[in-house]
Amino acid sequence: SSGINAEYGTGSGDATIKVWETMYNPSCVETLLCHEDQVLSLCVSETSLFSASADKTLVQWDLKTYAVLRSTSLNKAISKMATSDKYLFTGSHKFINVWHKETLGKYSVMEELSHWVRALSVKEDRLYTGVHATVIIWNAITLEKLNTVEVRGVVYSIVVTDQWLVCGTKESLEMRSLRDPVSDFTLLSGGNTRADFSTVYCLDYTESGGYTRLFSGNCDSIKVWNLDRKIQCQTLDRHQGTIACLSVLKGKLYSGGYDHTVKVWRGSKIG
Repeated sequence: SSGINAEYGTGSGDATIKVWETMYNPSCVETLLCHEDQVLSLCVSETSLFSASADKTLVQWDLKTYAVLRSTSLNKAISKMATSDKYLFTGSHKFINVWHKETLGKYSVMEELSHWVRALSVKEDRLYTGVHATVIIWNAITLEKLNTVEVRGVVYSIVVTDQWLVCGTKESLEMRSLRDPVSDFTLLSGGNTRADFSTVYCLDYTESGGYTRLFSGNCDSIKVWNLDRKIQCQTLDRHQGTIACLSVLKGKLYSGGYDHTVKVWRGSKIG
């Protein structure tokens, strides 16, 4: 599974998107066919599902009928996507494209970058982009570049809480204060459990019971972190391969791996 949004669907290496019922016992209710190669990224807005594939197409689906609304061909495959109130942001090799969400019309191409855009995240009026060993922060409304933060390793994943910018890299997991992301940062360690850092491919978080819990997926397990205490508190190791994607929704954690499974996790540590 190469992309996941637990409320709507999973994208896979077989070029399909599966839509899941997640309220009770997860079950596939629809299989969407349009792409001709593996699905690399999924993103959801209020009324649409967007999918990007290695076949260099970007597709907009109606969330009610699952019909294809629009499809556009691209020069480069999209690696990551994120949405704001107005725009769809897509990252590829050296470029971030900005699209109108409702029409899939291209609005802007942001300045040429140095490398692959491997991570995108929108929080309020900020767009956070992982480009090689930096996180570039933009105004998500005006598209003005605000800051460039150098991190310790190639950035593969980003998640933004109310207080922290968290970066998953090839070598570490970094917490950076939103007030001063350049100089105020912490390298997370394993606490009382072994933290053998491999590449952190995906991140998500939940806030519950006064605690902020972070979930990080890497080559063979999902690690659960207490961000307030900055320690690892649990390891989830049911997958038999790299964790490609994960998402927290309504007290459950959904994870997709290269072992061709999607797993659903419940428990007090999920939130």
